[in-house]
Amino acid sequence: MIDDNELRMHLVEVGRRLYEKGYIAGADGNFSARVDRTQIMITPSGLPKGRLTEDQLVLLRSDGRPLSGGPKPSSEYRMHLLLYEKIPSIGAVVHAHPPFTTALAATDREFRLDLLPEGLQALSDLAVVDYATPGSEELPEKIASYLPQARILVLRNHGVTAVGED
Repeated sequence: MIDDNELRMHLVEVGRRLYEKGYIAGADGNFSARVDRTQIMITPSGLPKGRLTEDQLVLLRSDGRPLSGGPKPSSEYRMHLLLYEKIPSIGAVVHAHPPFTTALAATDREFRLDLLPEGLQALSDLAVVDYATPGSEELPEKIASYLPQARILVLRNHGVTAVGED
């Protein structure tokens, strides 16, 4: 199992990479990692994710309460907690705004996964979720019906959330 300091370093690196690739800008996006069955570490609200420091990450209990003072957790924390609850095998959640996917998510166009064999293989667990206000209680409710099968959630007019083992 990874220790707290190493996990913090990994999450800071995730923010740097997402920013460098143009998948997030400024304070957008959020990501988290499971610490254990009852805790997650999540990015703070309102701070640039590409320039995070380890001490800015927030430790949350599974009921959403922070375990220490410091920055406020991401407004999307409910979505993260739902994903960890409904898919116990995952260890990380990333929510970003990659420009092409986010632009397509803002249209009424269908997501065609059958155009390339790689799409069928890599994106077979993708779901397109109807719009809900970011950070709202409604967003996790809309996502819940796609779980635990979906591992990639395209959020209409919002962005993309993906989960994984680490």
